[in-house]
Amino acid sequence: MTISFLEAFNAKDLRLNEMVGSFVPSDEFWEIAGNWNALVVGPRGSGKTTYLRMLSLEAVRSWRHERADSLRSAVGYTGIYVPADIAWGAMVESLGGGRLSDECFEAVTTAAFCTNVLQSAAATMSCAVSGEDCHGSISIPGPILESVVVEIAKAWKLDVEIASMGSLETALAFRMLDIHSGALELAAKPGLTLSDVYARLPYATLPFDVALTVGLSIIDRAAKRIDHKWALLLDEFEIAHPSLQRRVLGSLRSANRKLLYKVALAPCGPHTSESLDTLGPPSHKNDYKQTNLWHSEKVSALRFCDQLFHSRVGHHKPLAGKTPTQVFGRTWEGDSDEQGNGARASDRLDKLSQDFLELRSKDQSFARFLDEKHLDAASPDTSLSLVRKIAPLVAFRNAFRGAVLSRKGRKKLLSVYTGWEALASISEGNPRWFIGMVNMIISRTRETDPLPIDRSVQHHAIEQASEAFSAMLQTAATEQAMGITTTKSVYELLSTIGSYFNRRLVEDDFIEEIPLSFEVSHIDAEIGKALRIAINLGAVVSLSDPDEMGGFRTLEGKRFRLAYLLAPEFRLPLRSTKSVSLSTILSDATASRRSGRRADAIDARHRQGALF
Repeated sequence: MTISFLEAFNAKDLRLNEMVGSFVPSDEFWEIAGNWNALVVGPRGSGKTTYLRMLSLEAVRSWRHERADSLRSAVGYTGIYVPADIAWGAMVESLGGGRLSDECFEAVTTAAFCTNVLQSAAATMSCAVSGEDCHGSISIPGPILESVVVEIAKAWKLDVEIASMGSLETALAFRMLDIHSGALELAAKPGLTLSDVYARLPYATLPFDVALTVGLSIIDRAAKRIDHKWALLLDEFEIAHPSLQRRVLGSLRSANRKLLYKVALAPCGPHTSESLDTLGPPSHKNDYKQTNLWHSEKVSALRFCDQLFHSRVGHHKPLAGKTPTQVFGRTWEGDSDEQGNGARASDRLDKLSQDFLELRSKDQSFARFLDEKHLDAASPDTSLSLVRKIAPLVAFRNAFRGAVLSRKGRKKLLSVYTGWEALASISEGNPRWFIGMVNMIISRTRETDPLPIDRSVQHHAIEQASEAFSAMLQTAATEQAMGITTTKSVYELLSTIGSYFNRRLVEDDFIEEIPLSFEVSHIDAEIGKALRIAINLGAVVSLSDPDEMGGFRTLEGKRFRLAYLLAPEFRLPLRSTKSVSLSTILSDATASRRSGRRADAIDARHRQGALF
């Protein structure tokens, strides 16, 4: 078996044919694809870029999925994909060295953004007129097309030597180069004014939306389809200047008959909520649809991962026709339900009673709990809801309880973090994470190995993925991280939360419902910023709906959990139960440090990395 079965990817780095060939449409994709304005909100790797790229003209035209014709019939617009460009802000800022005033900087970044949009539009129009008898093609006679190019060039303030679509693209590329050189010149000019910017960059006065609409109307009029719609697909828009966000997000409520907007944003972009303060309340149902690309419940992640698995299993012949559970087995959660790896009911009951007996013998608080509830550890009655409720926690606590994990404990951990249900849950339904973990598992097996794949192989791969994610979080930027700057370490915050949950689960007196989620209330501003970065990176998952167009204006009162990809790192079960205040967690950590008790990290001798 090779790693090519399910190769991890970043959609920005994939060629179009690679992305189209591997794309799996989810329910969220069909919602985004509709003939309406859309906001696509999700953390890194959640599929925002893929979904928007798949709505571009080239992708819709090239897709060969069984539902491709349905998409082509349903999409009543031509998609213009606009990739994020650091020229929207960061590049211009570096060129200007911070010496441009706010209004001058805004003018330059707006010019860069407008040029970027028009470049994508010109490329899409060129694609449309070059296609013959295929989706989205436009038939315009040569002489008329030349007139179209001349008119568009005039509207966009371009000088073209040849009246062709290609000349528009070339002229716009030269314009972007001129913006970069112009920014350097302007930054060196003493006493710079906005008039100086417009004198050096005369096209900076072009409003991107008006310029784009005029250009699209010109070509549609020539093609005799004046009612045709186009969709501007804006990726990673959280990095755009606030003025651009105000203009675009405000346009979501406009009645532009020519242009739809589909905009991708991080959940906690720093400018989004602020930018909307002056726009007035939107009509969420009528003006746009917002799609959140995270799974607060495991069942939705499991459903999408199942689709993803089946769409790709044919790439590897030994697994063709196999189900996910045949390949990876089932996940044991400590109860006696059908997640017991196919074991007989009597065997599952034996495992359950063994956990109860072992934990009772080494945990006095659990022994007291059993006595108070009149439960028999030797023969727990699985018909009782209380027994079913605590069984997974008992199994987990028993596996981790004690200074050093026993061989039996290690075996149980292989079941906790392996199997199909665990793999799908740990991936969070994040296609990049899911594909990456499955790649690692498949690459460590041979075609002749029996199924399901060995638990130790699965665990090693999942553990590596968790450690790699944790390592990334430890080095995550805290300055200009999607526009957010904080003095607080992101990983330190996550470690504090994870260590608290682990202690409550394993070390403190046993209770029937351990908090495994947290609610934000009265936190320090720097903690809030670090938490926002963690949410944008997918390390923290919201269990509450966003309170604002495009994401979270405030985190106050919202409920969250740690991503399940961090569960092996912090020794936590794959579940979210009742919540505890984040302030309580932070206060507990402060008190623990004062008393000398280690609370900000998991002891290395307990880490699963030392087990295998």
